[in-house]
Parts: sequence; C-alpha cells; structure tokens
Amino acid sequence: MKGLKEQEKKRIKDQLIYCDGVSKYEHLTVENPGNSTLHPCTHYKNFKTKEILSECSGMQEGEFIKSSISDYDWKYSDDTDTILGYLCHSAYYFIKGKKTTAWYTQEIPIMDGPKKLSGLPGLILKYETSSGTTWATAVNILDPKTTTVEIPEVKTTISKEDFRKSIIGNANKKN
Repeated sequence: MKGLKEQEKKRIKDQLIYCDGVSKYEHLTVENPGNSTLHPCTHYKNFKTKEILSECSGMQEGEFIKSSISDYDWKYSDDTDTILGYLCHSAYYFIKGKKTTAWYTQEIPIMDGPKKLSGLPGLILKYETSSGTTWATAVNILDPKTTTVEIPEVKTTISKEDFRKSIIGNANKKN
C-alpha cells in the first residue's frame, strides 16, 4: 500500500458483500492508533432504489445517513493490473480537484466496489487517491451464492452534515 506507514496498513480490514442488487461494505476490524478521527461506517447500497444507508460509529441504533448512489464521471484508461488473478482495468474521476483511480475486473460483472464507489463495468478490486494512498485492495473473493445481504431497520435518518456536527460537538465536549 503505497503512501501508508507499516503500522497504518494493518489498521482497517473491510468486507464487501454483494447479493441480488444489494451490497454491504463494512469495517471488520479497526485498529485506531494515536489521535486519528476515524469513524468507521457500514454502507448498505440498494441498486434497485439507488440509495445508500450509512451506519457509522457514534450513531444511535437504527440511525442512518441516507444518500443517493453517485454517478461518477469515470474516465477509462488503458492501464491494467492483475489483482487476485483477475485482469483489472483502471478508470478515474476527479472531485474537488482530487483524483480517485479504481481498478475493476469485467470477469466479475457486478457494478459495485468499496465504500460508495460503483458504476464501472465490473467489480472494483482496488482504489487509490491522487496522494498515492491505496485505500482498499481486495484480498479474497467468496462465492456470492453463499451469502445474503439484509438492510437493517431504519428508525431515523440524518444528513451527513448533521452527523459531522454531532461528532465535532462530542469531540469538543471531551476537551
């Protein structure tokens, strides 16, 4: 993982589960050394309704951030790589002047990926930012016939901005 210190490489282990148009991306383990402000979230994507529900640490049970699945303006490149034995192609987009590059395989025709990334003609197995930091790389792929994804019951939804304000407010109370 270019750009990360050795200790940071081991901080987060994630899992993406996809089944019948619904996916769940979650942090399995988070080692949070130092004063990091990491607030791990589980993202549920429903491709039928085009919605994402995000459940983050620090939220109340049944509380979610609701957003829409983004349509990224992907640009395709000729670069290829092999990840887990799969031929991957690269695509990238810019948002607020920052470049994100994703590596996807058409051998797994699922238009999904880590966190909120999606919309490429195959499963995203790796993504990185313009700073050179690799944020996610697939290390294992399981048979999708053996899994299911259930979206939990939603009691309330809040905006991303309100969640950020509550985190900042809680941090200020601790100081």
